[in-house]
Amino acid sequence: YFMRTSSSITFVMPYSDVNITAGFVGEFTAEAGLHIDMGESGRETYSIPSDVKSFKLYDAGGASGTCIGTVDTLTLIAAAGNVFNVSGSIRFDYYEGTKILKIFDGYAEDRVLLDMNGQNYSFNGMYTSGNVLSLVMELNMGVSGECYHSDFDLTVAVENVSDFHKVVIESAIGGSVASD
Repeated sequence: YFMRTSSSITFVMPYSDVNITAGFVGEFTAEAGLHIDMGESGRETYSIPSDVKSFKLYDAGGASGTCIGTVDTLTLIAAAGNVFNVSGSIRFDYYEGTKILKIFDGYAEDRVLLDMNGQNYSFNGMYTSGNVLSLVMELNMGVSGECYHSDFDLTVAVENVSDFHKVVIESAIGGSVASD
């Protein structure tokens, strides 16, 4: 049996052999707490499992709101037949130094979806054309080495292409319309 408190679950085990099979219930979503933190430096690539619906994306400081000086490239690859939909906002309250976030449709250096080089950005519905999304974050600390952001809130949804690329042919007056 188990005991649950507000922040943890404690399992009380019997005095005999126990077989445990892990299982997950519900969907893998940002609302359920799924998130990815960008690293502090280097290049990272994550393959997103097909059952992931959405996740939060944080800088190297995580959800706490403390950013860390970093130059990092994060590449996300979804299962074939899926695209990414990025939305959210970024707001820096105080920052001394360079701050750049680029979001690419595909791999880094492909088509740029967002080129942030300023203080505040909000955006909705930035779709990739395929199943690859890359982000390049560059935060070079200034003299004081301080960086505070009150809002780095990105949500990345993984959407199946067939769900929203349906073609509906309406009746045409004086002619015909066809699609394959």
